[in-house]
Amino acid sequence: MVVRYNPNLIISIVSSKEDEMTKRPDSEPRVSVIIPYSPDHTPTDLLKTATVSAESQSVKTELIIINDTDQQGPSWARNRGLNQVETRYAAFLDADDSWHDNKLSRQLAAMGNTGAGMCVEAKDTSPAEFLRELYLGNISSITSSVLIDTTQVNLRFEEELERREDHLFALEAAIQAGVCFVDNCFTVGGHEGSLSQGTSTRYRLKQDYHFSRYVWKRVPRVRESLQFYERPRCDHGFTNTPGDLYRCILLWPSLLSVIGIMISLICQRVGADLRVKN
Repeated sequence: MVVRYNPNLIISIVSSKEDEMTKRPDSEPRVSVIIPYSPDHTPTDLLKTATVSAESQSVKTELIIINDTDQQGPSWARNRGLNQVETRYAAFLDADDSWHDNKLSRQLAAMGNTGAGMCVEAKDTSPAEFLRELYLGNISSITSSVLIDTTQVNLRFEEELERREDHLFALEAAIQAGVCFVDNCFTVGGHEGSLSQGTSTRYRLKQDYHFSRYVWKRVPRVRESLQFYERPRCDHGFTNTPGDLYRCILLWPSLLSVIGIMISLICQRVGADLRVKN
């Protein structure tokens, strides 16, 4: 393992066992792994678990750990990591998560087969369904599954967003370069001190509002994936949450969309009652 220290809060670790390096073809890609780390939010033992899971991948990896001692946020840290990337492929790994074996090799194979510029964890879905569910917040943890081809994805994380900046990045990357999927990529390792813990409902809704404004301006094509909400659907039970409707209204700020949602709710309630009677 070679460790290089940069006084600008960047620690880059290039790791591969020597005997493994000799067995790998020169044509095999190396993947830069960007890990934002704040000692105030993540215990060092979790960071160690994360780095080991990246070093244990079956492809060559270069770890770029951004030590955010000044609490500038994960978007700032990930962007500083992206600025250091010299490889074609870059992946993100939160310091409290861990990858499953062969995560990267499976994703590289999927990207090679589809030509997509991004691969994330998902199962039995389509790009349109992925865009819709990610926007609505029905997909929560995603960052540690993201692998991008930097020749196709030229983006940075929005540092003004305090929440769901990773969702905005993934939405933009999917539109810009296409997206493919593999399942069972990583394990979420949340803990009490993590940034995602302890946020109030009011705070989350406020941040959802800001997120929706960015989507409206920068990813207008996401609206195409929300066809489900444009017309009443009486043929099945309503399974989406009030939060879905709230975010949908933010993206479609018109009286007609609100009326359409109300009609949809009424129709589905009537349909459910009819099924119960029958």
